[in-house]
Amino acid sequence: MTLPEAKPMTLSLHPATLTCMPFAGTATPQPPTIVSEARVNHYLQAFCQANGKPFVPEDSRVREWLAGENQVSFTTMAEVLVTQLGSKTDLSDLDMVILAHWTPDAELGQAVTNYVLHRLALEDTFAFALSDAGLVSPFMALDCIDRYLPAQQGKALLLVMDQNSLMSHSPAVDQHSVANAASGMIVERHGSGLQIQTRTYDCTGAEAESTLLQQLSEQFGLTPESTTVICEPEIAARLSPQLHIRCTRPDLLCTAPFWEMQQAIAAGKDSTQLSVFTQHFVLLSQHQGKGYALTAISDHTL
Repeated sequence: MTLPEAKPMTLSLHPATLTCMPFAGTATPQPPTIVSEARVNHYLQAFCQANGKPFVPEDSRVREWLAGENQVSFTTMAEVLVTQLGSKTDLSDLDMVILAHWTPDAELGQAVTNYVLHRLALEDTFAFALSDAGLVSPFMALDCIDRYLPAQQGKALLLVMDQNSLMSHSPAVDQHSVANAASGMIVERHGSGLQIQTRTYDCTGAEAESTLLQQLSEQFGLTPESTTVICEPEIAARLSPQLHIRCTRPDLLCTAPFWEMQQAIAAGKDSTQLSVFTQHFVLLSQHQGKGYALTAISDHTL
């Protein structure tokens, strides 16, 4: 495997803005306007047909979803994250707001990014949501930020969310006890903090990740002592045990790699070893036979 020609790392993620948290679910029955089980099942059937998938009535969980137990809406998560991030950095000059998620929102019809724009009184900010890409949704969102953020300077808010109240059975999600969790972070063009870059790679070979990490090490001068690899357990099983690896929690879905990064950064701040303070990160994930990597390089102590 040969990496594409390196491009300049112009995006940065300041560790102080990385905010990850679980959310306790509350009993929140759906509003009376959509309490009809038949109506929601009809919507679910139309949704499946629009996506070229058969509707299996036995897979419906509409009754449980309508009851609203253990639900947390994305809007609720966004409000908490925006409030916390607003206490750490200025959010009045955002050029982009992106929401990345795998599971759908617990509420129908909510435009979460529009809520954030209104909440922050942003008028000229580009905003959208990215989903249907499994665990790599935030990796794809960061790639979009790199593509569309102004070239000279720019500032983006990335929100990553998943929740466990689903309308129907999902084999991919049901294998884990999914938590309500979210993360938020500020990504800037030519800013301070971790310099980041995303890329894709062919992950079909048994040595794909090992080869990728070797080439990233040569490209960026990374060493095993100063680099933390964050990935799903099945990817970690293919890597050398000599590497510093943090396995993601399956229940946190898209938030999982950023949760581990936040934990590693916090541990580094508590350590007296300078090597931990100058930590670099490589986040790995995969979706439908394609691998995604996020490299985060620290040139300074955190």
